[in-house]
Amino acid sequence: MGQAPLPNNEAARVKALRQLSILGTAPEAAFDDLTRLAAYICQVPIALVGLVDGDRLWFKSKVGLDVSEISRDETFCTQVMLQADLLVVGDAQQDERFANSPLVQADPAIRFYAGAPLITAEGYGLGTLCVLDYVPRQLNSAQLEALQALARQVMAQLELRRSLAELTETRNRSNDILESITDAFLARETTLLQQAILDGANYTIISTDIDGTIRTFNRAAERMLGYSADEVVGKTTPLLIHDLQEVEQRARELSEELGVAIALDLNALLPKFERMESRSESGLTFAKMAPAFQSYFRQRGCAIQTET
Repeated sequence: MGQAPLPNNEAARVKALRQLSILGTAPEAAFDDLTRLAAYICQVPIALVGLVDGDRLWFKSKVGLDVSEISRDETFCTQVMLQADLLVVGDAQQDERFANSPLVQADPAIRFYAGAPLITAEGYGLGTLCVLDYVPRQLNSAQLEALQALARQVMAQLELRRSLAELTETRNRSNDILESITDAFLARETTLLQQAILDGANYTIISTDIDGTIRTFNRAAERMLGYSADEVVGKTTPLLIHDLQEVEQRARELSEELGVAIALDLNALLPKFERMESRSESGLTFAKMAPAFQSYFRQRGCAIQTET
């Protein structure tokens, strides 16, 4: 037969088929019942629900045939999809389109074929419901009508599967959105709780990021220093509230202790550490942190002395 011709919408057709997530799935009674009924009505030994994937014809349901798929180029079904209508081949050996097909010339030596297309509402041909025989024959009008009716029922099952897949996808998206909303709500609640704890503290809490920008400035800090959190958070560094002379003195002390020049920046705000004697058998030496500065400046320039 050679390579089977492709429909004009082949890429979109294959995409529509694969979106059903049906290829490779286990047999299902909903399809098997229709296949058996087609074989019974048409009085043939073989009936198939075949779905045409990229280069193969895969059988979702089959009666009288053991294989699960065959090469697309060997099939009658591609011709059915091209004409998008019922195809009846009374004797394949006498039909030049199929006479040289391996299905006709070798096992299983098919002589008769009748197939009804499975077409989506968008016009994509997914495959066929077909009946086959080893001898030439014809179907009467009632059998042909029944085959087409059964094909519509197969298509209804496929559409139902698509609807279920879309519902599942919608549900999953909704769950993802709900989870993100829940996470955002919990994060906000946690932030509010943390802020409430910070604001409820009766001592000043000021923190910075690695660049030195103030990120936390609690209510106690506002009361003590006269700045609002909105004025300083994300906008300035703690150098704002320190006595420049003390910062210069601290920079000189650190330069002497460390043997490197310390600039008048955040490095000069490092606290002092005092070594303590070991109080454990492990030999660990403890240190305590002491304030590096004795005064802080309020917003209007008045100094506040710290207690040591």
